[in-house]
Amino acid sequence: MVKPPWAGTTGRMTCLSVAACIAMGMSARTVPAQQGQLNTSFGNSGKLVIPFNLISDGVDRAYDIAVQPDGMIVAVGATEKLGGTAFAVVRFGPDGTLDPTFGLGGRMTVAFGFGNTQVDFATAVALHPDGAIYLAGPVTGADGDMEVGVARLDSSGSLDAGFGVGGKAIVPFDLGEIDGDLFWDMALQTDGKVLVAGEVDGLAANVDFGLARLTSSGDPDLTFGSNGLRIVFFDEGGSYGDFARAVAVQPDGKIILVGTVEVGAGTADIGVVRLNSNSTNDSTFGTLGKVLIAFDGGGEDVDIGTDVALQKDGKIVVVGAAEAANSKMDFAIARINSDGTLDSTFDGDGKTTVAYDLGGDWEDRVYAVALNPDGKIVVGGHVDGPNGDRDFGIARLDTNGALDPTFGSGGTATVAFDLVTGGTDNLNGLAVPSSGGIYVAGSVYVANNGEDIGVAKVIGSVVFGDGFESGSVAAWSRTVP
Repeated sequence: MVKPPWAGTTGRMTCLSVAACIAMGMSARTVPAQQGQLNTSFGNSGKLVIPFNLISDGVDRAYDIAVQPDGMIVAVGATEKLGGTAFAVVRFGPDGTLDPTFGLGGRMTVAFGFGNTQVDFATAVALHPDGAIYLAGPVTGADGDMEVGVARLDSSGSLDAGFGVGGKAIVPFDLGEIDGDLFWDMALQTDGKVLVAGEVDGLAANVDFGLARLTSSGDPDLTFGSNGLRIVFFDEGGSYGDFARAVAVQPDGKIILVGTVEVGAGTADIGVVRLNSNSTNDSTFGTLGKVLIAFDGGGEDVDIGTDVALQKDGKIVVVGAAEAANSKMDFAIARINSDGTLDSTFDGDGKTTVAYDLGGDWEDRVYAVALNPDGKIVVGGHVDGPNGDRDFGIARLDTNGALDPTFGSGGTATVAFDLVTGGTDNLNGLAVPSSGGIYVAGSVYVANNGEDIGVAKVIGSVVFGDGFESGSVAAWSRTVP
């Protein structure tokens, strides 16, 4: 967020008078907390572990997180149960307290239950202004193939009978023999239509970008693509694997897809596609609507795309991971102009990497990106540690692509749950609400090879003695702190 003129390095604040400050419940001088540190007013010293415990030593994971306008936080993922997994949803307040008005004590599961194995996991969440909560992810179909599953909940966590069949909709692509269609992201259009994106199995063992659009009632949108479905392929080389991981909608209705494109045997680049609102390729973007971004830092030159954020000026931020010369992976961030060209004002060539290099397998990967109101770029993923463990990693960049020195340690921060020595904690989702703070969600390793949903809140802007972060209107004042 934009730093107020009175928030200098001394932490001094300016009021009309000392008496006025005291009358507002504030001291004349406060000491701001360090941005990038855990917000200790949340959960247990900044961290929250949420088990579902549907079976003993089960695996519960969060894949995405979003913040409602009222400040309540929704995290979605999967919970292991007898016979497979189900969509898992949790809602909690800004202090980490589970919301007793949502589902069963703040938790909710959604099982599609079409296949024998019932492997259903929510990979994306989207919030509608009317309070509805949309979930999407891969689900097991009646024939055992993986399909696209979308569900809609009302504000209390109950399935919305006005969507699909009993609140759930299935989108089968069924293009190939395997039909392992894995969808990872979703976006809501302003007209209420729902976009879901991922990868679809095609003919001859091909994998392509897949995009589906549903109406607000959960039916395929027949005005989009072929019966509501759209396939995009690069087919650059290798086994022709193109894997979409993220989708976003521009204010003008154009659709951005981001993922990984195989360009040769064992090599890959980040792929970006822009479609018109009717699903046709946007010829004003890149080459026939498609762009490849190659970091080519070394090794086998495997660069992967995982998420996207849209700036207000029309520029597009794309993130993922880039392979370096010693075959390690680093955080990868690129920014492209609205025409698909790399933005030279971003680190000189439109691309930058962040290397934690703490040890282990040196696998540092970004899975989520969000923008601060001031335009700074926040990315999150996992970072390998020196003792074989894995922790949440968060970095913040200035608008020019440089690490923000006011955040964490030189622009980076780690969050270690460390519930088990050498445990693997994976950050999958990230949200940066305008009210301040950074919420990250994923999975944390617990005893007996189990996993629970892990959420942390990191200070994203200056915090004052009353606990409010700068940039939002306090409940006790009309003053922006």
